[in-house]
Amino acid sequence: MLDETAPVLELTDKGENPVYFGKGALKLSGQISADTEKKLNYTAWCEREPVGRGQVILFADTPLFRGHWDATARVLTNAVLFGSVIDPNVR
Repeated sequence: MLDETAPVLELTDKGENPVYFGKGALKLSGQISADTEKKLNYTAWCEREPVGRGQVILFADTPLFRGHWDATARVLTNAVLFGSVIDPNVR
């Protein structure tokens, strides 16, 4: 369920966009208005941006909504544990 009041994050060019909506028709489960679907085109749900010597992880909505979504809980866990890892060769 998409929260109509949740912010929409524009794709960042300063950092990374690990979770984003592409352009065109989205493959969705559930209901969404045509206007909201257009608003989501080419936006991010999760971003990582450098700030000073650290990293900031931004989420467009709560990744643990009522503790229900397993996939978004994994995204949050990865953000907490690996959010500062920049070297792509680190495993």
